[in-house]
Amino acid sequence: MKATLRSAVLLGLLAWSAPSFAEVQNVRVGGEVNVRAFHRDSLRLSEDVHNQSAATSRVATVTDGLVDGGTAEYGSADDNFLQQLTAVNVDADLTENVSTQVRVINQRVWGAVNDGASDQSTISTESANDVQLSLANISLKELFYSPLTLTVGRQRLWFGRGFIVGSRLLHSDVDPGDALAADEFSDLTAFDAVRATLDLGGTAAMDMPLVLDFVYAKVEEDDISVTGTADSAADDTNLFGVNLGTKFDRGEAELYVWRKDDKSATTSIETDTKPHVNVVGLRGSTAPVAGSDVWGELAYQWGNRVTSAITYDAEGAPGDDFSAWGMNLGADYTMADAAWSPTLGGEWVYFSGDEGVQGGIGTAIAGWDGMYRGRFFSALRDFQATGFYLPAQSGATAGGTFANVTGAQTNQHILALHGTLRPVKDLTVDNRLSWFLADKAVRSTINSKPKRFFGTEWDVQANYAYTDDVNLGLVWGIFMPGSVFRSPYDSIAQEAITSVSVKF
Repeated sequence: MKATLRSAVLLGLLAWSAPSFAEVQNVRVGGEVNVRAFHRDSLRLSEDVHNQSAATSRVATVTDGLVDGGTAEYGSADDNFLQQLTAVNVDADLTENVSTQVRVINQRVWGAVNDGASDQSTISTESANDVQLSLANISLKELFYSPLTLTVGRQRLWFGRGFIVGSRLLHSDVDPGDALAADEFSDLTAFDAVRATLDLGGTAAMDMPLVLDFVYAKVEEDDISVTGTADSAADDTNLFGVNLGTKFDRGEAELYVWRKDDKSATTSIETDTKPHVNVVGLRGSTAPVAGSDVWGELAYQWGNRVTSAITYDAEGAPGDDFSAWGMNLGADYTMADAAWSPTLGGEWVYFSGDEGVQGGIGTAIAGWDGMYRGRFFSALRDFQATGFYLPAQSGATAGGTFANVTGAQTNQHILALHGTLRPVKDLTVDNRLSWFLADKAVRSTINSKPKRFFGTEWDVQANYAYTDDVNLGLVWGIFMPGSVFRSPYDSIAQEAITSVSVKF
């Protein structure tokens, strides 16, 4: 009798558990190991200021006769280090139309293992061995028997060319444990979000393929009202968006609306002036002839200024009304039949600026808000911004020697030419020459005339596909400051990065 009962129980458990395992139709395990070696010199445009990302830019005390109100921060402007990303991906197809995606990572500087470094010329390394969650989401296709796909959880959001939404890199929280020395290479750029994608297909008018996306992302949860004295959403950062896209024979087009509510700095802001940014835009690309690519994007912003932290200035308090424009125009042409298959192209990027007042003397402040841009146009200048590598001249206060200088994410024109060559099979070499001009002229020093030329940058990027799994890379960039930057904060910035990566 006991044996019979045991057999019945085992058979019952097997019958109950077998369907659970059968629901997993396919599991894919992969990953990535990427090692980069860096050489950096004067990223903050000074030979006497360290290259640590996210640190303040003020470099001298008042007694030094330099930046008023600053604190001493002298360190090495010449750095050599290695940084590694290790990732494991697990993707699973479950029941029909149900799938999951998980990516766990470790990112760290070589040799930085629990040494507790805290000097400003180095990095904090207590979390060098931490494992972090980069992606974790669920996808449900044909939800409610309709052409609707719902993706819930930590996921990458990239729309169009990443001009408005593509990464949370500009949110400056992508290295929570200070394990990296080069934050711009962080893998923690995904969003905690819900994305609903409706594929209208041939049901739309004119029988055009149409895809409609609705997005909600919780970018930052600041407080869940432990004390119960405040609304738990009163200090959060949220992102909302609607994106309508279509494709045609030789191109594609998108229309979008985004809103960023950033209440993280609103403790003293009235309810009706909560900082937020509204964005409406149109993007399109086409290939008028074989081998060509022409693209354009125009966006308009308005709302209450989110924060002055996206600039280097103290003017423009959170809650102030603002409006701004952003534009991206470019064209490429590939001569596929010519030797080395060269590609030639040009591009114009525009972020509008605004007029401000510092110490009674007019200067330029932020206009355009960088939102969650995913595409970056240069190796050095693009990261002369809060959270990365502020030029040493920036961060001045009224009455000091130097005036504030707007950052790379606003008040700027970028004019660029680039050429790509493929000299041998599996090797691609891209050269890009960029000029950076202020939209609204800025004052380098308190008593100087307004200037507009930020500088010139030359970037070279080479990639060699050693095998199908192994890629060797090289990035070299040099930024030569223009008339906006003044001595002693006008040193040439350089960076060289070699890399080897394996994806499996």
